Amino acid sequence: FLNAKGLEQLLQIYRPSVAATGVSICLYYLAYNEDAMEKICLLPKHILNDLVAYALWLLECSHDSSRCHATMFFSLSFSFRMILELFDSQDGLRKLLNVIFLLDIFSDETEYTEDELFTKRQNARHVCVA
Repeated sequence: FLNAKGLEQLLQIYRPSVAATGVSICLYYLAYNEDAMEKICLLPKHILNDLVAYALWLLECSHDSSRCHATMFFSLSFSFRMILELFDSQDGLRKLLNVIFLLDIFSDETEYTEDELFTKRQNARHVCVA
């Protein structure tokens, strides 16, 4: 996949789209595989920059499942220095912490179903693990 420039093709997928949710899942599974991440870190810096920017966009502008997968991507990829440096250079910590801030689970004014509350708590847990 990586040798066939699959990552570069993923990063070309239009961002505000349903397909971007699929990209978030792919990024998570790539980060899950350490060998794949080692190969990714050897790619040119502009590709890595685009990768981190795409994942940060997923954190900020996508819906809950994409946000969750992007958070898990970062939690697995922070052990790779290049990803961490690019994350820091793109104000990633603020964007990651905003995920918890925007969950609105600490407000007494809003009532959620058990499933919604579970999903929001799970997202908060993923941010804390990252």
